[in-house]
Amino acid sequence: MRVSPILAALFLALSCAHAETLHDLAGNWRLERLSGAADFDRTKTRLQIAADGAVSTTVGCNRASGKARIEGDKVSFGHLAATRMACPPELAGLEFKYFAALEAARSLRLEDSLLALLNERGEEIAAFIRQ
Repeated sequence: MRVSPILAALFLALSCAHAETLHDLAGNWRLERLSGAADFDRTKTRLQIAADGAVSTTVGCNRASGKARIEGDKVSFGHLAATRMACPPELAGLEFKYFAALEAARSLRLEDSLLALLNERGEEIAAFIRQ
Protein backbone atom coordinates (compact mmCIF):
# COMPACT_ATOMS: atom_id res chain seq x y z
CA MET A 1 0.00 0.00 0.00
CA ARG A 2 1.33 3.41 -0.95
CA VAL A 3 0.74 6.42 1.32
CA SER A 4 0.35 9.82 -0.29
CA PRO A 5 2.99 12.42 0.61
CA ILE A 6 0.24 14.71 1.97
CA LEU A 7 -1.08 12.02 4.32
CA ALA A 8 2.47 11.16 5.41
CA ALA A 9 3.21 14.82 6.18
CA LEU A 10 -0.08 15.17 8.09
CA PHE A 11 0.65 12.04 10.12
CA LEU A 12 4.14 13.30 10.93
CA ALA A 13 2.80 16.71 11.99
CA LEU A 14 0.16 15.15 14.25
CA SER A 15 2.59 12.69 15.81
CA CYS A 16 4.96 15.52 16.67
CA ALA A 17 2.26 17.86 17.96
CA HIS A 18 2.68 16.64 21.54
CA ALA A 19 6.41 16.00 21.42
CA GLU A 20 8.29 17.72 24.21
CA THR A 21 11.89 18.81 24.20
CA LEU A 22 14.28 19.52 27.01
CA HIS A 23 13.92 23.18 26.10
CA ASP A 24 10.15 22.95 26.78
CA LEU A 25 10.80 21.35 30.17
CA ALA A 26 13.80 23.41 31.27
CA GLY A 27 13.17 25.31 34.46
CA ASN A 28 12.08 24.90 38.05
CA TRP A 29 9.18 22.63 38.99
CA ARG A 30 7.40 22.17 42.33
CA LEU A 31 5.90 18.78 43.20
CA GLU A 32 2.11 19.07 43.37
CA ARG A 33 0.97 15.42 43.49
CA LEU A 34 2.76 12.15 44.20
CA SER A 35 1.16 8.74 43.95
CA GLY A 36 0.97 7.14 47.39
CA ALA A 37 1.74 10.36 49.29
CA ALA A 38 -1.28 12.05 50.83
CA ASP A 39 0.26 15.09 52.47
CA PHE A 40 3.67 16.69 52.14
CA ASP A 41 5.31 20.11 52.20
CA ARG A 42 5.00 21.30 48.61
CA THR A 43 7.27 24.28 49.28
CA LYS A 44 10.36 22.09 49.71
CA THR A 45 10.00 19.55 46.92
CA ARG A 46 11.68 20.82 43.77
CA LEU A 47 12.80 19.46 40.41
CA GLN A 48 15.13 21.53 38.24
CA ILE A 49 15.65 20.55 34.62
CA ALA A 50 18.34 22.26 32.53
CA ALA A 51 18.22 22.61 28.74
CA ASP A 52 21.04 20.03 28.47
CA GLY A 53 19.08 17.44 30.50
CA ALA A 54 20.87 17.96 33.80
CA VAL A 55 18.48 17.35 36.70
CA SER A 56 18.68 18.30 40.36
CA THR A 57 15.99 17.64 42.92
CA THR A 58 15.11 17.50 46.60
CA VAL A 59 12.16 16.81 48.86
CA GLY A 60 13.67 18.89 51.64
CA CYS A 61 16.30 16.56 53.03
CA ASN A 62 18.66 14.87 50.57
CA ARG A 63 19.56 16.34 47.20
CA ALA A 64 19.99 14.34 44.02
CA SER A 65 21.34 15.11 40.58
CA GLY A 66 21.72 13.33 37.28
CA LYS A 67 20.40 13.43 33.71
CA ALA A 68 16.96 13.23 32.13
CA ARG A 69 16.45 11.80 28.66
CA ILE A 70 13.46 13.19 26.77
CA GLU A 71 12.40 11.91 23.35
CA GLY A 72 8.93 13.08 22.34
CA ASP A 73 6.67 12.14 25.23
CA LYS A 74 9.10 9.47 26.51
CA VAL A 75 11.17 10.25 29.57
CA SER A 76 13.74 8.48 31.68
CA PHE A 77 15.87 9.70 34.53
CA GLY A 78 19.33 8.22 34.53
CA HIS A 79 21.06 7.22 37.73
CA LEU A 80 20.55 10.01 40.25
CA ALA A 81 23.43 10.55 42.65
CA ALA A 82 22.02 11.53 46.04
CA THR A 83 23.34 12.71 49.37
CA ARG A 84 22.64 10.30 52.24
CA MET A 85 21.70 12.42 55.21
CA ALA A 86 19.48 10.98 57.91
CA CYS A 87 15.97 12.40 57.47
CA PRO A 88 12.96 12.42 59.79
CA PRO A 89 10.86 9.25 59.17
CA GLU A 90 7.98 11.04 57.40
CA LEU A 91 10.41 12.83 55.07
CA ALA A 92 12.40 9.65 54.45
CA GLY A 93 9.19 7.88 53.41
CA LEU A 94 8.26 10.70 51.05
CA GLU A 95 11.75 10.73 49.59
CA PHE A 96 11.61 6.97 48.94
CA LYS A 97 8.26 7.32 47.09
CA TYR A 98 9.48 10.34 45.15
CA PHE A 99 12.71 8.75 43.93
CA ALA A 100 10.77 5.56 43.08
CA ALA A 101 8.38 7.66 40.97
CA LEU A 102 11.26 9.27 39.08
CA GLU A 103 12.72 5.82 38.43
CA ALA A 104 9.35 4.47 37.23
CA ALA A 105 8.62 7.42 34.90
CA ARG A 106 8.34 6.30 31.28
CA SER A 107 6.41 9.14 29.65
CA LEU A 108 5.27 12.64 30.36
CA ARG A 109 2.45 15.02 29.64
CA LEU A 110 2.93 18.79 29.58
CA GLU A 111 -0.21 20.94 29.76
CA ASP A 112 0.29 24.66 30.31
CA SER A 113 2.26 24.85 33.58
CA LEU A 114 1.60 21.24 34.69
CA LEU A 115 4.13 18.47 34.05
CA ALA A 116 2.84 14.95 34.73
CA LEU A 117 5.09 11.89 34.88
CA LEU A 118 3.44 8.63 33.86
CA ASN A 119 4.41 5.02 34.52
CA GLU A 120 4.55 2.27 31.87
CA ARG A 121 0.75 1.83 32.10
CA GLY A 122 0.18 5.53 31.42
CA GLU A 123 -0.91 6.27 35.01
CA GLU A 124 0.13 9.54 36.61
CA ILE A 125 2.71 8.94 39.31
CA ALA A 126 3.82 12.54 39.92
CA ALA A 127 2.74 16.00 38.83
CA PHE A 128 4.71 19.24 39.00
CA ILE A 129 3.79 22.91 38.64
CA ARG A 130 6.20 25.23 36.79
CA GLN A 131 7.73 27.87 39.08
